[in-house]
Amino acid sequence: MKKKVREVYGALSDVYNKRYEGRTGGFFRYEESLFWENLSPAEGNRILDLGAGTGRFAEGSINKKAFYVGIDFSKMMIKVAKKTYSGVKNIEFMVADAENLPFRPSSFDKVISIGMFEYISQPKRILSEINIILESKGVMCANVWNKMGLFRLPLAFVGSLRRTTNFKRAPFQANEFRHHLENSGFKIRAVKGYFFIPPMLLLGNVLGWFFPCSVLKKLDQKALLRNAASSLLFSASKV
Repeated sequence: MKKKVREVYGALSDVYNKRYEGRTGGFFRYEESLFWENLSPAEGNRILDLGAGTGRFAEGSINKKAFYVGIDFSKMMIKVAKKTYSGVKNIEFMVADAENLPFRPSSFDKVISIGMFEYISQPKRILSEINIILESKGVMCANVWNKMGLFRLPLAFVGSLRRTTNFKRAPFQANEFRHHLENSGFKIRAVKGYFFIPPMLLLGNVLGWFFPCSVLKKLDQKALLRNAASSLLFSASKV
């Protein structure tokens, strides 16, 4: 599956950033704010972004005055990222595989992964790699698709109608991914859910693809709804 994922995203690299614009962009900015909130980087921290794609998370590191390294196994995605952030001193991109990280132990203070684990067949292997390259008590934040999410089946159905690829994303149950983290040398700091809802399933295209983020945030703040959320964000520290 890895080869197919690389080919598909490589082919999308030139237009991929369009998904971060307009109404859809509002959702992705909201998602990024959740990651920054849980990552809480300090000035000068070294941040590694696994599956960085075209580098959408990199811009936030400029304001945080942190040193950012983004890796992706798609050469085309990294090419776009390098062009976007050309000349920015504290941002670096490289082609690399998350299953074989090319870094020394304790190289980073923080690690993030957005939308990567859904393509991974051996999550524990990557989590063990992350644990090695993190500093003592370093923090990682990662999201996964929630297998028990309220909208998982409708989203999967819509995706099957629109799918142009022959690979599937793998969702996790909350306790399942928690188990992977704890068995890889991490202590859970927080688990949060957030919603990814295409209103077209409910109200056609009147509202576009996403509810306003103010509505999403109110839903996400309800603890009882976490298990129904479409995505789960895990924050964990190295033991």
